[in-house]
Amino acid sequence: MCVVQVEKWFGSKKELAAVRSCCSHIKNMQVGVTQGYEYKMKLVYAHFPINVDCQKTDGSKIKNRIEIRNYLGQKVCACARRVYVWVDVDGVLRVIRASVLRVCARPLSS
Repeated sequence: MCVVQVEKWFGSKKELAAVRSCCSHIKNMQVGVTQGYEYKMKLVYAHFPINVDCQKTDGSKIKNRIEIRNYLGQKVCACARRVYVWVDVDGVLRVIRASVLRVCARPLSS
């Protein structure tokens, strides 16, 4: 495992908190690469129901585009929000139920 040493001398509370946040991000990235990860994200709404779909882009073998429709009650299809996932990422995007999105990736060793 790679060792990263971070030093901050005579820092204020905010500066030390920022350094700890950076250290936590680096640690989480190392764990995600070595052990993989899986997240289940639940779409929550108060009034307008949100629709989500995972699709493939042209020339892709995996689903690498998340499309969010009816965000804030928009009815025009051209206003769908699209989030693209890197093609190099070997992960899984899947809509489990109407309001749950599952994102997972395997570790690099497998």
